[in-house]
Amino acid sequence: MPSPPGPAHIPLPPSGPTHIPLPTPTGPTKIPKPIPSPPGPTHVPLPTPTGP
Repeated sequence: MPSPPGPAHIPLPPSGPTHIPLPTPTGPTKIPKPIPSPPGPTHVPLPTPTGP
């Protein structure tokens, strides 16, 4: 049997770069959330009784 005509291996042309760099994200990656302080004092002093 005669060998088939043409090359045995056909190289595929590379289409573009093999690695596509991702664009860097614009803006901060983490948004810090401020922790609000508790409203008012933790200990409320009781008013002194007026009178005897």
